[in-house]
Amino acid sequence: MEANTDTDERHPPGRDSNGDVVVRVRGLGKRFHLQSKASNRFSKSFSKLLGLKEREDGAHDFWALRGVDFALEKGEVLGVIGSNGAGKSTLLQLVAGISRPTEGEIFLSGRVAAILELGSGFNPEFTGRENVFINGAILGFSRRELAGRFGEIEEFAEIGEFMDQPVKFYSNGMFLRLSFAVHMCLEPEILLVDEILSVGDIFFQKKCLGHIEAMMADGKSMILVSHDLWMIRRYSARVLVLDHGKPVFLGEPLLADSVYQELNRKKAGERSESFETARKISHKPPTGFPARLPEWPHERDFRESFPPSAITGDKESVRILRVALLNEEGRPSKRFAVGDDAWFYYEFEALKDLGVPLGGVILENAYNVIIHGKTSLEHLPEAAARVRAGARVRFRQRIQLSVEPGKYSFMVGFGMEQSGDCVSPEKLTPEGSLLGLKQLLRVHDAGSFIVEDSDPQKRVFLGCADLPGNCLVEVMAPDLPEPLEGTES
Repeated sequence: MEANTDTDERHPPGRDSNGDVVVRVRGLGKRFHLQSKASNRFSKSFSKLLGLKEREDGAHDFWALRGVDFALEKGEVLGVIGSNGAGKSTLLQLVAGISRPTEGEIFLSGRVAAILELGSGFNPEFTGRENVFINGAILGFSRRELAGRFGEIEEFAEIGEFMDQPVKFYSNGMFLRLSFAVHMCLEPEILLVDEILSVGDIFFQKKCLGHIEAMMADGKSMILVSHDLWMIRRYSARVLVLDHGKPVFLGEPLLADSVYQELNRKKAGERSESFETARKISHKPPTGFPARLPEWPHERDFRESFPPSAITGDKESVRILRVALLNEEGRPSKRFAVGDDAWFYYEFEALKDLGVPLGGVILENAYNVIIHGKTSLEHLPEAAARVRAGARVRFRQRIQLSVEPGKYSFMVGFGMEQSGDCVSPEKLTPEGSLLGLKQLLRVHDAGSFIVEDSDPQKRVFLGCADLPGNCLVEVMAPDLPEPLEGTES
């Protein structure tokens, strides 16, 4: 527990001398006075282990943060990374004004919204609706302004009838949805986000990140704390690395990533040779459908209901019937290991006479980035003939999930090739396929799954995906000088 003995006060919010700087931190530090009883041997041992200064009464000082300096410009995203206990959350609490610094100054310019933990600022006895108006008032909005934006907040949160229930009955996901909706829809100039986007399903996470991207495009600023280095690299212009409360690096994201990884290697006592354990990974050759996989899954394995907003395209020509996702054992699954095969089954119905049918699957990660996309056009040397109204078209597609661990969603699509009565190998040129292909329907967010790193030693690639390829190494011997005339060689 913090004792209120600090005398330095947080600098009152004000505009920095540089008009483009919205947050400036100088010499920021936060000290905690930790109390313990002299008779508490465990506390004494713990203090010695951490190298903390111990007082006669057993109390000691602990600096959670010290010596932090940075300036956040308008429209910039600053990432903050570090191990647990590095001081990341403390930094955001100080910038948000939730906690007062022991030393240093903080200058702010603009309305700050801080999403630091689930349900922060919510009264558990009040309903979601009541908490929206309370939080909005804290952020400086009038009741009339909040009433005008409430519909937008309610739509973004997607918690339905729970909006009028006490928030003490909310799940973690509901807390996240409502908290994020309030802060996003009230349009802050400076957004502080601490790790909470790791909570909730992938579809809401993608929705939140899409809103954040729109804010960034509109010139808003953000300080983002996350253990997800992919997210940090994608959104941050600069990254601050903290270690035991002290800044050790501030700069380009990839370099910050390297510094952070090196810190972790040193703490674990590992050698820093990045590819010491690398070994050749053989991609699975294309195969047919294994015998253990059903030709077509059981009815119970399919998803057959999709919200109208998830379906785009020519709904008068074709409609989606159902989608299923199976693992290598032929069972429905939402969890795979890196490198596993995933089998996608999807079925459409032609509502009109159509050309040669084509189906496809697109995989997206949690950050709305397309990782993979292929249609039956790239897989089949020959395709079916044209289809008549009322025909059902089934697709079975295998994708090897040689991708980084994380959450993924997928969409399925239907199109047709219009250039002839069938698709022959001669027509499968890139130019021919682009000229003759017409997209008819897309089903967004048709399903989701998680890829886990079951054996890290098997994954030696960096980035989003493992791409097939090879590498040759040739060492050229240095040229030797010709012997001089009259000398022995």
